[in-house]
Amino acid sequence: HYFSENMLEGIVSVLVLWASYSITSSLSWFVRLIAVYKDIQDKVNKEIMDVIGRYGAVKYEERD
Repeated sequence: HYFSENMLEGIVSVLVLWASYSITSSLSWFVRLIAVYKDIQDKVNKEIMDVIGRYGAVKYEERD
């Protein structure tokens, strides 16, 4: 009942493919919706500017 190496490679490949599809799909919808709703776009922009500024770097410690 063990998987062969080829079978495991195939399973991992499918998992990685679908994970990247899910992320891409989510980001695509985010960009579309943010383009439609200007008020939300402004809120997101303000929060980004408040947290990291115009030229700041994203830091893990500031994730809250």
